Amino acid sequence: MAKTKSFPKLNEITLRYARQLISYADDFAGGISEQPYKLETYLQSEFPDMDTELNRCDFWKYLEDINAVKVSYPKEFKAVDYTDINQTIFFPPFHMVQLLNIEPVRELLQIAEKQISDKQMKSKVDWNPMLSILTYKSIRHKFQQGGKKDAHKLKVFEALLKEQQCTRTKKKGLPLTSKMIASRAGITEDRREDTFTASVEKQVVQLVKDITKDLKGKKFPILIKKQNNTYLMIVLE
Repeated sequence: MAKTKSFPKLNEITLRYARQLISYADDFAGGISEQPYKLETYLQSEFPDMDTELNRCDFWKYLEDINAVKVSYPKEFKAVDYTDINQTIFFPPFHMVQLLNIEPVRELLQIAEKQISDKQMKSKVDWNPMLSILTYKSIRHKFQQGGKKDAHKLKVFEALLKEQQCTRTKKKGLPLTSKMIASRAGITEDRREDTFTASVEKQVVQLVKDITKDLKGKKFPILIKKQNNTYLMIVLE
């Protein structure tokens, strides 16, 4: 039988299967069992549907294809009727699983848990630079690009966002001085020279205030902290 080319995606139910198999294997030297292990297909708190059944079948097919387990099923299957969608789901009440090699199961679980961790660690604040749109859940803010001030506001925001501190991802931010922000945003007194004057500093300060007002007004979980003439954007989600 041909091997499955890629790892199957694990949901909460197949994650449970993998964890139970590993726990069971830890009781045996080498992670191999002569006697099959009885594993309940669904617990009382779990509900079968088409997606969970496809995921379940992919999970066992993958492990059987790589000779990690051998699975057998009872003759009688259970059925759940969903009258609201006119659908009936048939499934085995349990699996009898013989462990042949537990290491692929460990590897599969490690990959799945890392993917879950990475997803949980990703900031919920999303920035689309192509459209200049900032989103957080159902909140949305578009930076206008019509006038010179709008363009500068966008560039100042992007400069602060690039060096953000994020509590969710644990990213450490870099505080920027007004001069650094002006330089990165392309705000100068003279287009021919990178000049930084009190007028430019005042412009940067006002733009940071405007950005703060926009984000606070829409309740984005973002702070712009000012300390010793430096600014640090802190993303709280």
